[in-house]
Amino acid sequence: MVYTSDLRKKAKNRKTNEKRQFVKDIKNAVKWNLPRLEHDTTSMENVPREMATRLLRLDKVATKTDPEGKHAMQTLIASGYVLRPVRQFGREYFRRDDLVQSLKAYVGA
Repeated sequence: MVYTSDLRKKAKNRKTNEKRQFVKDIKNAVKWNLPRLEHDTTSMENVPREMATRLLRLDKVATKTDPEGKHAMQTLIASGYVLRPVRQFGREYFRRDDLVQSLKAYVGA
């Protein structure tokens, strides 16, 4: 006989495992693609949020649930690994030096 408390516990464990894997996938994507971000934005002072997401390939972390990578980037911001972007002219920009430095600290490079 299966009790409802057992089913709830299994569902909770599945969600925590999925969350753990999502965070691990974000960290791997940042680690592998950080040199590309650093190279492609060398002459820039500010990096648009969409460009940072595309260069880090955060849109490939969860293609079904987050095809644009917005949730993955927001997870990094909410966790405090990346500073909040500054809004200019209706778009959000990261300061390049702060972004690269904080992402290097995040992945341990």
